[in-house]
Order: sequence, then structure tokens, then C-alpha cells
Amino acid sequence: MKPDIHMLLSALSTAETKSDVRRLLNEYGYEPVNEAWGQLDDLTKASLSLVKGFDGQVLHDIGSEPDSV
Repeated sequence: MKPDIHMLLSALSTAETKSDVRRLLNEYGYEPVNEAWGQLDDLTKASLSLVKGFDGQVLHDIGSEPDSV
């Protein structure tokens, strides 16, 4: 049974860490998650790419410590 695209869009939009996205991939498979990814707006895609690139760390001004997301 194919997962609901709206549910996957919502789950991707609220993902905060790589683990959140990996969980979706493991639970629903690559194809449905990839289809949902293709429907995300550019800002959400960029946000998720940053989370992936910085391993779930929130960036702060120079000299301060990052917070885990």
C-alpha cells in the first residue's frame, strides 16, 4: 500500500534531523519519500539540506556553541 503523499510532505516539512529523514526512508521506502521531496517548496528543501550538511546542529554567531536540534 502506497503511503499518503500529504502525510510524507508533512513529515518531511517537520523533520529536524537526518535521523528523522532516515526513519521515513526506512519506513516508507525511497520512491514515496523522493516523490514527496520533489513536491516540497525550495525553502523547506534548503532547510533540510542544511540539517543534513551540519548534522542537526543549529548555527550561531562566531564564538558561541552550536545547539543540537
